[in-house]
Amino acid sequence: MAQTWNGESVVRILLVGGSPEGARGSDLIEAAKHADHIVAVDGGLDAILHAGLEPDLFCGDADSVSAEASAVLERVERDGGSWIIERYATAKDYSDLTLALRAIAHRWSNATICASRLVGGRPDHALCVIGQLASWEGSVELVEDSFEGRMLRAGECWEISEDMRGRTFSFMPLALTNTVTETGMRWELHQRTCGLLEDIGISNIIEGAARITCHEGRLICWLFRNE
Repeated sequence: MAQTWNGESVVRILLVGGSPEGARGSDLIEAAKHADHIVAVDGGLDAILHAGLEPDLFCGDADSVSAEASAVLERVERDGGSWIIERYATAKDYSDLTLALRAIAHRWSNATICASRLVGGRPDHALCVIGQLASWEGSVELVEDSFEGRMLRAGECWEISEDMRGRTFSFMPLALTNTVTETGMRWELHQRTCGLLEDIGISNIIEGAARITCHEGRLICWLFRNE
């Protein structure tokens, strides 16, 4: 299942968090088909089990895991199984996501991460998620009910099919200095320099085969599923 990138094999990880808002079970099942490994971040274990899947790695303090999923977790800890379990103390300096990314890096460095159910709920958690995913050295994709997304580093682009015509597209610059080109959208940019969290990329419209290119800096991009 591992992909090839610049001639090298790249492992693909489905990373599932415990956000109350996020991808449906059917979307997780589809994403899992393209993943080499599934990683549950704390309450993400519930979403994985409800979808009829099992994680390869569980990371968390289990404070947001349901009683049902907790019983499964305890059974695996007691009897053994195919999962690896990293259970953390509730009182700790880092979030479960930060520690999960470290666990992934230890086992599958520079893997492509497909992240789901991480960005809903509290705004402080959402900012933490964006910050941690932005620091990941490999590729990052986002899969949720209402959008799909990408993290782009310098030299990377996202090609968007003309089948997405009419959808809303936004990006947010995450570095102090960023240079961006957008084509195939209602409002195009040509090597536009923008600062950290500048709003120049909010609420564009896909008008055909489109592309966003990050020439410098770091971007988070969202392609929304318009109702």
